[in-house]
Amino acid sequence: MTQRPLIIDCDTGEDDAIALVLASMAGLPLKYIVTCHGNTSLENATRNSADIMSLVGASDVKIIKGAAKALEPHKLEGENFTVGEDFIGKNGICNVQLPLSQYDNILDFGDDKYIEELANRIRECGPVDYIITGPCTNFARLCEYFGEEIKQHINSLTIMGGAVYVTGTRGAGVRNVQHDRDPTKPSDSWAEFNFYCDPKAIEITLRANLNPLLVTWDICTRFEVGMDVIQSLQSDTPGGKFVMELMNAFMQNFGIKNKTHFELCDPLTIMAYMGYGQVNKDAVCIITDRHHFGKSYSDIGCPEVRYFYASKAEVPVIINDMLTKMGIHRTA
Repeated sequence: MTQRPLIIDCDTGEDDAIALVLASMAGLPLKYIVTCHGNTSLENATRNSADIMSLVGASDVKIIKGAAKALEPHKLEGENFTVGEDFIGKNGICNVQLPLSQYDNILDFGDDKYIEELANRIRECGPVDYIITGPCTNFARLCEYFGEEIKQHINSLTIMGGAVYVTGTRGAGVRNVQHDRDPTKPSDSWAEFNFYCDPKAIEITLRANLNPLLVTWDICTRFEVGMDVIQSLQSDTPGGKFVMELMNAFMQNFGIKNKTHFELCDPLTIMAYMGYGQVNKDAVCIITDRHHFGKSYSDIGCPEVRYFYASKAEVPVIINDMLTKMGIHRTA
């Protein structure tokens, strides 16, 4: 595919960090990283992104410090809530310590100026490809800033978020929402974390009618690696070694005792952007009412999206290629 200058918008926690390593080591034309609230604090997300780019030698990538909070006060959480230190550590990357960035690569324009500065840089680049692996707050503000003009500046939009046909992981359980594939079967339904952080931002983003590629929690749950796989990995690259250390730290601190694996949602989003997997058409809406807050669903009349999926046979191939692009291989 023809690649335009790439922007990744992320709340750099554990799998966002891997997505950044993957994008850089796969040779994608990454130009800017825009940071956001969500997995961890904005300060952590910004510092993590800067240090990761330094680790992989991406001296020309700049990090723009973005939104510290959602567009509107959250209806179920306190201000500036995050996914939790017990899950991804105090620094957002499972307490793995990275060398400080060797580059002067952070651009801090302040909350009142960063959208204007980001918009100016997008205009200078020409149409850009934009990937979001955290809340959509920054992009929604960009939509409001550009108005209809945004369609001239965004070549493609890829979003990790939403739990359309499965139960998510956040918010109050919603009984009989009737948005699952089989509406005759009642289900408890929760929101996916990225959408739950800022549903209003998702609503604005979807209404921009940019036909985004949506990588949802529905498919992410199939892309995970267990401790047995992680212990079999080997790498000679700084980026690959960091990814292995990060996955191992997550499993040691949280995964093993909670009987869960390491989920690869955000790097999967990079692979989807690169053309892996398959795409169907769908129509997706977001609920902003308090009781259903952040829940996404498919229905006639909702904004059109390209819905990413992968067959059972494609899953191991995509994971293997993902690891290979980061200089990681299995020893057995």
